[in-house]
Amino acid sequence: MKCPICGAKMVDGKVCKYCSVTSDQVLQASNKEAKKAFKEKRHKDVCYTTNMPSDVNKTKLVLLTVFLGWFGVGDFYVGKNIKGSYCAVSFGLAIIAAIFNYLATYHGLGGKEVINVFMSITSYLMVVNLLFWAADIVGFIFKTYKVPVILPESEVKIKHHSIKK
Repeated sequence: MKCPICGAKMVDGKVCKYCSVTSDQVLQASNKEAKKAFKEKRHKDVCYTTNMPSDVNKTKLVLLTVFLGWFGVGDFYVGKNIKGSYCAVSFGLAIIAAIFNYLATYHGLGGKEVINVFMSITSYLMVVNLLFWAADIVGFIFKTYKVPVILPESEVKIKHHSIKK
């Protein structure tokens, strides 16, 4: 098991020698509390773990990500709202661009050059969207998909390091 604060391997799977995070804290981590922290703008209190918290249904998350990941539904489910919003907006823009392209091509709507530029931009946005979606699926396969959580407090004070994740 890896420490969600610093990423170090936890000694004997029980305690992080750098952060003093215990395996019990990781196993009792809460995604629901992380969502609340995001809403309250307490981003520094949130950490990411590959250990699925008990308040996240892994099967539901996998199904949402695989089948509706293009829309960002899986990201919204776990509280990754910025990434979910990007996916939803880029997919929506791609649909709008496709509709305008159809209208310009088959119904004589003017501004074909502007529509072509719009189509090009949304194509690049959708490539990034595809990469996000594929990375999430690969993360599930290799058990590296990270979920935002809040760790419960323990008797041992957690030391916060300035280690970048």
